[in-house]
Amino acid sequence: MGRIALQYRAWEIAQPRAVMLVLHGLGEHSGRYEQLGTTMAGYGFSSFALDLRGPGASEGRRGYARNFGVLLQDVDRFRREIEGSAAPGVPFFLLGHSMGGLIALRYLQEYQGMFLGGIISAPWLANALNIPRWKITMAAALARVFPALPLSNGLDPDDLC
Repeated sequence: MGRIALQYRAWEIAQPRAVMLVLHGLGEHSGRYEQLGTTMAGYGFSSFALDLRGPGASEGRRGYARNFGVLLQDVDRFRREIEGSAAPGVPFFLLGHSMGGLIALRYLQEYQGMFLGGIISAPWLANALNIPRWKITMAAALARVFPALPLSNGLDPDDLC
């Protein structure tokens, strides 16, 4: 199985003071970070927002990653791709929001030293609402038979920040 094509948006400036890699949340995509990227460029930061496989515009089945480690590998591959976008010694930061915050936290644990720091916004560490037991049981059964079956997450994109 070959590599998937990862999509991203860039707000790159000449001679940045720092570089920020952005990971979006569930049900989002990199385009929702346009204002952030533009604002940060005004402060001297180059920003790159990765579209995660699954919920973003990158290749891959919607709502599916073989395992969580695949997402970490995608982030690391992207980090290496943008590494040369700034002069040696320019600090790199990882920003993750919601599901992207969870991925960023785990990435920072597994790949220590790759970023000077992390900015974590509302990481998805637990569900805000209790999920009915029947849904958990049904999801587990479906995952064994149809591991890549896409199901609606019920989120309204207008309710996301």
